[in-house]
Amino acid sequence: MVIKHDHPRYELAKKFLELRTARACYFDNNLFGEPAWDMLLDLYVSRHDQRAVSATSLCIASGAPQTTALRYVNLLTDAKLIVSRKSDHDGRVRIIELSEKALALLEDFLSRALKGSSGNNAAIPMRSDEPASPDRMVHVSDMASLFETFIRQNLGQSGGGILISSDETASMLQ
Repeated sequence: MVIKHDHPRYELAKKFLELRTARACYFDNNLFGEPAWDMLLDLYVSRHDQRAVSATSLCIASGAPQTTALRYVNLLTDAKLIVSRKSDHDGRVRIIELSEKALALLEDFLSRALKGSSGNNAAIPMRSDEPASPDRMVHVSDMASLFETFIRQNLGQSGGGILISSDETASMLQ
């Protein structure tokens, strides 16, 4: 099933990808590496754009080194979040697609993020294994504020390294 480009979930997924790409212009991507998430978002957007994604293209989209990206492809395959098939045009090329399970999970995640939004301030469920509720959401602006506080408090201490205890982490999230 292909969803229209103007669908809010598609637009939100596309915005996530754009923000993650823009973030790489400001911060070293190795600090925030989430190749699996980048792959899932790329596959979601590509599905709605009706664009086939080769294994090579997916690895590039992840922003990770090729060998690391291929490990994530294997992990996502083992988790039954992606499926692979031969290209219709070139049998040497593997096409990677979201599984129905991953599509349903992404649709649910993006829908919950949109439901929790107020204006342009999307809210994300904190844990996927529990039902979303207003008291279990973290607004994107709050996440940015928490991140800024974390950086201010921890970057530069201990010779530029980041050291933080689990108690400090918990207090920042309260």
